[in-house]
Amino acid sequence: MTTKTNKTATKNATPTAKSITTTLFNLQSEAQQWNLNEFKKANDMLYAMLKTCFVETENVRNLSPSEKALFNEQLEERQIKFNKATALETKVIRAVFEIDAVKDKRASKYARVLKIAKADGIEPEVFVAWLNEQNGIDNVGRQDNADLKAKEKQGKLDKAHSSALTIEAKDISEAKECDSNYTRLSVALLRHVGNEVVPVGFSKNTATIAKLLNELSDELNAEKQTGERRSDTENVTKIKKEVRKSQSPSKAAA
Repeated sequence: MTTKTNKTATKNATPTAKSITTTLFNLQSEAQQWNLNEFKKANDMLYAMLKTCFVETENVRNLSPSEKALFNEQLEERQIKFNKATALETKVIRAVFEIDAVKDKRASKYARVLKIAKADGIEPEVFVAWLNEQNGIDNVGRQDNADLKAKEKQGKLDKAHSSALTIEAKDISEAKECDSNYTRLSVALLRHVGNEVVPVGFSKNTATIAKLLNELSDELNAEKQTGERRSDTENVTKIKKEVRKSQSPSKAAA
């Protein structure tokens, strides 16, 4: 009797397509509840933590050099791993989540979200809403690297442009000449306010000077040729005047 019962139990336990789909479909309501409750709560908590990381990353970025050094020392004391090439966003993420980047890729994923938010100009108060609109961390992280770098570069330029429009004017004597291929030259960044033109920055960088020389080469060469022709004309005129002057006494004597 016992053997028969076991055989019946084994037969009834054999999975079929219908029994499998029935089991899966019965899980739907549980999955929906999990998605609306536990999963959503976990995501809300994660997004809130990332928002704080986003804010504190910008705060660290604005610290003085000595305060930044102290920040790094405090991470080292907690044995948070980083090196000179480690992005600030990654440092912050590792400090909060204590993620081993070798074994767990969440550090780079979360740090990438912070970088993209910065590149997109996202304000802290809308950070969580922005993440939700992007359908989560994974979708944000799928942005192309080239696109991210272009946004970061543009963001840096926009910030520098804003600074150049507001900082105090500099004295032209502060400019330093290039000490390599283009001696006796430097480049000035000028701010135009009405009829006033003032320098706000200088560069003696070889590549910067070379780029500007290349852009202005036709104009500079044309100006030089014009100047040479003007000089030749002036010299000829001067010679003619001297000749006429030297001939004047002869004509008077005749």
